[in-house]
Amino acid sequence: MLSRLSMSAVVLAVIVVIGLAAVLLQFAVPLADDYCRGAVSDAFRQFQNNYFYWSGRWLSIGLGIEVLSKPALLQHYPLVMGVMFLAAWAMWLSVAAVLFQGLSSRRAVAGWGTLLFALYWTGMPSPGESFYWVSGSFENLLGPILAAACLGCMAARSGRKTGPVRAVILCAAGLFGFASTGIHEVTALGLGLACVIVTAAMIWSRHPDRNAWIFLTLVVAIGALVTIGAPGNFNRTRFFPESGNVLRSLQMAGWGMLTIVIPWILDIKILTASALILLLPSFTSAAPPWLTRPTLPWCWIIPAATVLLMVGILLATGWGSGSMGPPRLHNQMYAMFLMGWTASLMAWSDRLSPALQVTSRRTAVPAIIAFALAAGLLTAPNTINGLHDFLRAPNHNISAWHNAVQHRYARLAAAATSGETDLALPSLPMSPLSFGDLGLTEVKGNARNACTARYFKLNSIVVKDRGQ
Repeated sequence: MLSRLSMSAVVLAVIVVIGLAAVLLQFAVPLADDYCRGAVSDAFRQFQNNYFYWSGRWLSIGLGIEVLSKPALLQHYPLVMGVMFLAAWAMWLSVAAVLFQGLSSRRAVAGWGTLLFALYWTGMPSPGESFYWVSGSFENLLGPILAAACLGCMAARSGRKTGPVRAVILCAAGLFGFASTGIHEVTALGLGLACVIVTAAMIWSRHPDRNAWIFLTLVVAIGALVTIGAPGNFNRTRFFPESGNVLRSLQMAGWGMLTIVIPWILDIKILTASALILLLPSFTSAAPPWLTRPTLPWCWIIPAATVLLMVGILLATGWGSGSMGPPRLHNQMYAMFLMGWTASLMAWSDRLSPALQVTSRRTAVPAIIAFALAAGLLTAPNTINGLHDFLRAPNHNISAWHNAVQHRYARLAAAATSGETDLALPSLPMSPLSFGDLGLTEVKGNARNACTARYFKLNSIVVKDRGQ
């Protein structure tokens, strides 16, 4: 069995990872699309233009315009990101509460939810584009948060017997579900697929809650139609020369599965955390309610649905843009993958756990697995990058970068006041590894430069070449 020392190593690693992730929040600053949305003077007209000419993500874009157009909120940028950070943590606590329902104490479930949060932060392709950037956070982090809240409400509803309470919870689930579809097309696909599968199972088994799930599925379907069917989504393909090509979509899906999804499956952190769950009797002594009502081959349905979702997202992205999408999209995919993986693990636990526990009985295997998990968390690229930035490595001093960016923005504000209209700024001395490369560029007409110039009421901004 697991020793106190090995479990302490895992707990310490999780504390270090989450603590590091939280400390980096103080250095977050507005970048790129933040100023595109913050510079909007007519919010409704901009919202309308986005929906009809660029993207159907009506809620994430609308929320971004509303929040980022408030100078007071921009001045407290890290606070906004801190709220999103806590919401993401709550999302994984909710996921653990649903998946491990009735199998352990609330304290233990909270611990596993926190471990999932640490796995998410260390395993995601680009933390900077989701946890330290408001625009990326609203589009690719908020969606899974709302979707998890929706499914969490449905799980909580099943344990209530009072009619009015169940009705209120169902309305909340519908509200969260509809809102999540307005965040991103990928969120709409993921939640829609989950609702369709659960609803089909409910109808097939004549479950008493089938009408509630039918209602939720209809709400999510309407929301998905509003978002995915937006004219802007189809208009946006004009800007990507390789969009609309079926062969290109297949290539991107195959390459994405090979270079993105399969490495997630083979990640030592995921594998050791999974083994640790299977080794704990409290998680394998009984099946959670969602696995037994109704009785279906969930051990095949859930993994197949997860793979189908990953392939579907990559195919849709390949068709729409001719690429696999930006790292922030992969962050959202990773959240869905990790949820699907954990649910699949629970579905397979009655087969895998007994064999693993017999094999490791009276051996050092559990302790080795725990230490390997702790080492994997502490040596993950995102952890190492964060430590390099925070501990002020020579070329990745995030504090110096933050000060330089603040000085740059002060210079832009002063230029507008003094009547200057066109600025050529020196390049920043370094770039932190933990944040996305989303700053101003050396290309004068670049959208990032144009949006920032518009926000500060300038004609143009350009960054000088480092050689100048």
